[in-house]
Amino acid sequence: MSSLGSISPLGKRYLNGDMKQKPLRGNISLSSKDDVRRLEAFSDSDRTRHRDLGIEALRAGRVAFTVLAAGASSRMSLNDLPTEVVEMLKRSGKHDLPLSKALVPVIERAGKVYNFLDLFLLNCRRYLEQYAARAKTVIFVSEMNADEIRRHMEFCDRQGLPEADVLDFVQPIELQMVATVADLKKAESNFKAETFASAESFSVEYAGNELPQRKPAGHGEFLHQMVASGTLARLLDDGVEFISVRNIDNTAAVLDDNWSEALGWMISQESDILLEVSQRPEGQQGGALIRANGDWRIAEDPSFDGTEWKAKDSFYMNNAVAIIALKYLLKIYNTTAEEVLSGDTELWSEIADRGQRKFPMLIEAKPVVLDDGQVVGAVIPETNMWESTGVGNDLIVTALAVDSDRNAGDLFSLDATEQQRIAERVRFSPTKNWSDYSDERKQLIARYIASRIVDGTLA
Repeated sequence: MSSLGSISPLGKRYLNGDMKQKPLRGNISLSSKDDVRRLEAFSDSDRTRHRDLGIEALRAGRVAFTVLAAGASSRMSLNDLPTEVVEMLKRSGKHDLPLSKALVPVIERAGKVYNFLDLFLLNCRRYLEQYAARAKTVIFVSEMNADEIRRHMEFCDRQGLPEADVLDFVQPIELQMVATVADLKKAESNFKAETFASAESFSVEYAGNELPQRKPAGHGEFLHQMVASGTLARLLDDGVEFISVRNIDNTAAVLDDNWSEALGWMISQESDILLEVSQRPEGQQGGALIRANGDWRIAEDPSFDGTEWKAKDSFYMNNAVAIIALKYLLKIYNTTAEEVLSGDTELWSEIADRGQRKFPMLIEAKPVVLDDGQVVGAVIPETNMWESTGVGNDLIVTALAVDSDRNAGDLFSLDATEQQRIAERVRFSPTKNWSDYSDERKQLIARYIASRIVDGTLA
């Protein structure tokens, strides 16, 4: 295999197990149903008070909206776009397949096609207009898709957001290695059944070898690069105190008055980070909300290996949606606002590096297509931004329970009014695989939510 590199020092560390995540330690308890509050559980007066606090912060310029759009979409090959998505692309005036998941069409409304990024930008603009507010909108992109995303933002005029208020910062792409058979088997659900056997054979022969394909190294880089790029300094200098964060593919996490209530509650609690969580579907993997020594945190599946606990037994799972106070980053990276605002680019890199070293390393095998078309399992040392909840000192972490698409139940047996009410309560409905486009319940929810973003009410 001439296209493969040799086994690098990093590859040797991987094969030796030196990058394996350490298991959970200490006084651990898994979340249960009654552990986490919902907005609906607050009194009407408290909800109004929290909403007013959130809107006050928004109008004062203390909030920025951010979205993670750097992902490589390894489970959604853009070469396998469903027919309906290809047709929407054509009707939107695009003739080339996007490199970015952010630019994959979600819905068509009144003859106009909207992709994930369009809906995020439009949601930001319409919610700001609702309260005559102004805020920065920040897009986390990668070296692989930055140019494409920037071109689209010019093409769509940032969905009406002022050019000066929209910025991005860039995640570098990193080395990938052929996964070991053991890691491949742990992540078998990431692969199509028809490709897994050949990927396993490839791992038997080439585990640890470098691959020519590089990719972004996990969502932990959102935090590291926010510091290293100077984006944190820029936000602090603008008077920003809070950022909202979500993945690009979870359009359901709408910026609306529920979001403002959550921000207001977070402010009233003097919290460093507010996490949105939802009930875990039976048997589903993914980050778990747990208590470690009495404090909330998110723990990913590998940290449970070799322990008496299982992530799937924790009632609440991570939705990858949060409101983060910038003081949270200062705590994680052992720095101060004054140090960040110094403008010293070398110092920014040093701060980012010292924080990154505190994060556990995650290794998850994902499919990569080689030049000859073969699908193989690849790993890249990654950090996970949500496990930052377990690396800082004196962090105040709060959690809020919200509905996922699974909580919506059988929408099709309801009349249109009730159907819409329940669908619009959903705040977690990610698009992780192309099969999600054929999931009738997810698509119904997506239509209601997208319609609300485009021309509905965000109250």
